[in-house]
Amino acid sequence: DDGLNRFDGQKFSVYRHKGDDSTSIASNEILATYEDRSRNLWIGTGSGLVLYNRKMDSFKNYRETKNMAITSISSDGNEDIWVAGYGGLYVLSSRTGFMAPINFKRREDREAIRSQPIMNMFRDRHNRMWLGTRRGLYLYQPREGVLVRFLHSDESSSLSGNSVSAISEDAKGNIWVGTDNGLSVLKINGKEFVNYRHAPLNKNSLSSNIVYTIAPERDGKLWIGTENGLNILDPANGSVSRVEHDGRSRF
Repeated sequence: DDGLNRFDGQKFSVYRHKGDDSTSIASNEILATYEDRSRNLWIGTGSGLVLYNRKMDSFKNYRETKNMAITSISSDGNEDIWVAGYGGLYVLSSRTGFMAPINFKRREDREAIRSQPIMNMFRDRHNRMWLGTRRGLYLYQPREGVLVRFLHSDESSSLSGNSVSAISEDAKGNIWVGTDNGLSVLKINGKEFVNYRHAPLNKNSLSSNIVYTIAPERDGKLWIGTENGLNILDPANGSVSRVEHDGRSRF
């Protein structure tokens, strides 16, 4: 909430907005960072999209998004930059440098994106773009120009929760989704989920249903950051190892 911090291994450099300097960062409120394949560093702020210029140690602010809080940034197979946040979903063309909103064919898709913040985006190995919101998980289908929505319901095979906080993909191409009500993995049929949740009497379950982040290992295991500590899930057998704080250790 008070600027962008860069650590070089020994000290921090802090970048803050300066009203009289157009090359300073657009806002002190930093909501997202993303580095593309060309090592361009993109920053999502409370006042729009920003590109960091490494050579000049300065920033380029995109006026098209100055009234938009940017919550997530990603890139697609064409190296175009996708920008999401409070107010919509935009794509910045790597070829022309022009930014335009995604054109959804259905009215309900347009309203769904404009009426809520997109909290996170994830591009999988098939170049599909997944959107996580507080009202469900969306899969964008570019050929049709429509969104496929996944919601939590009373059915056991539905998404574990509607507030999506993390999206990731493991070495086998499985899509994992972290929510405020557990962890879900999409089945091969692309419609149903297998869910993992906290069970009070089972130490091999998640330590909390509130999942913040997911980091897959090459061997198939997943590191899960939760409201109540770090978990390591082995999908092969469904077991969960909890990495707990040890007050006797200084590490």
